[in-house]
Amino acid sequence: MTTRRFIGLLALPLLFLSHAAAAQSPAAGHCDKEAAERAFLAGMRQYDKSCREVIPRLEEALQVCPVPDPPNGPWLIRPNPFLEYSYLPFYFLAKCQYKLKDLPGALRHLYLASCAGEPQRDRKITGDLGSLTSGCRQELKSKQPPYFGEGFTAAQQRNWKEAAEKMWAALQVADETGEMKLPSGRFPVPYLPRFRLSEALLQLGCYQEACAELGQSKLRQLEQGRKELEPELRRLRELESLCASKKSEPPQRKEICQPWSCWLQSGRL
Repeated sequence: MTTRRFIGLLALPLLFLSHAAAAQSPAAGHCDKEAAERAFLAGMRQYDKSCREVIPRLEEALQVCPVPDPPNGPWLIRPNPFLEYSYLPFYFLAKCQYKLKDLPGALRHLYLASCAGEPQRDRKITGDLGSLTSGCRQELKSKQPPYFGEGFTAAQQRNWKEAAEKMWAALQVADETGEMKLPSGRFPVPYLPRFRLSEALLQLGCYQEACAELGQSKLRQLEQGRKELEPELRRLRELESLCASKKSEPPQRKEICQPWSCWLQSGRL
């Protein structure tokens, strides 16, 4: 994926990020620049020293101002006459997570940086965003961490946010195969992260995103002669019926669903 290809997707994601800004800001519809600047600057002062201290400060800045208004103009923060930072919280957060080897978190925030228009606000600083994104995706594919098992465990505990994120991470490592996997301390289950991601998103109320992912699942292609897939196939029919009933409903504006529009759309590039 390149930044240039991504820019064409900005219009829709910027809409959901602007809704997120309104929902999270102390005053509805207002980006609290003063609070965001304090948090962002506190993080950036530690940027070359300790990413573990940077991350919570950048997350705090994102809570009060994920996307400035106007979204495409530069916002320079100057702690003194000799130093300035561009307000690019998604981008710098992603770089810190990448340094700490939180590859799924880094990739999600690299995607959000593009969706939020950060490359447009400072093309020079974010010039490596495309290569970072590609590198992060390649590193994920070269590893075999227990994302799927962790996601399955989270789903059993009805922690749907964690389940969705872990299943998404598993998909970045390998697409669905139906191969039987053994989550820690549990019976074998088929490796179907997209199918289970769609169920987690449905449980979160993200119907549009969930149904789109369900349509991309390979479960139907893998079912022939596979009796062990029967529980998943029964659940698939239930979810397909639910998705069919949701088609006539207007798009939802749930805050928790807004980033998923970016992550899922970006992951298909």
